[in-house]
Amino acid sequence: MERLAFLWLILLFMMFTIIMMLTLFAMAEKFIGKEPTGLELELRRNAETVVLIIFMVLLGAVLFYLALRILPAVSKFLYWIFIQKFT
Repeated sequence: MERLAFLWLILLFMMFTIIMMLTLFAMAEKFIGKEPTGLELELRRNAETVVLIIFMVLLGAVLFYLALRILPAVSKFLYWIFIQKFT
């Protein structure tokens, strides 16, 4: 399970890197030597939204991985408190 979560993190990071590179290349090609027009400003805002969504997905993956690591210890602690102390 731990390896699977780690592989998902690697996959998400690779997807994030590829999308960021494509976005930056498209923006650089579009905006070199020009003042941005209304459509270009809208494209820039959309690119920022895509990057924000990708960061949120990566953060969710990291939190999920940490939850997988922490939950067994928490469940053992709660078992010790409620079962061992009160019985």
